[in-house]
Formats: sequence, structure tokens, C-alpha cells
Amino acid sequence: MIDAIRLYHVGPDAGINPGNCDFAIVADFDDRDGYLAYRDHPLHREVVKNYVDPIVARRSAVQYQI
Repeated sequence: MIDAIRLYHVGPDAGINPGNCDFAIVADFDDRDGYLAYRDHPLHREVVKNYVDPIVARRSAVQYQI
């Protein structure tokens, strides 16, 4: 487990609007440093390399502060 993650949601697009992405991941962190710790964590990098990269044709991302 990566301690910096506060909340994590994953799921497929609801199919309401055409042209949306197929799948979304929303992760909440206490702050920018928590996100950076997650982004660079060896376990996260391993999951991306072994399970995400092989099946993802295109990726979109946004980080925003609330």
C-alpha cells in the first residue's frame, strides 16, 4: 500500500456522451508532495509498467488542487 493515497476510485465510463474515455481513475492526496510520492513510488511504477502500459493506447490526465 502507498500511504500517500487518501481516496481512490476507478471505473468505466457511464456511456452517456460519445467520445469520452473508456475508463477513469480518481485519486485524492493531502497535497502535492503526497501525489509526487505516489507517482514515483516503485510499486506504482511497477503496476503502470506491467499492467497499464501494455493495454493503454492513449492516456489523458489532469491534476488539480481543491
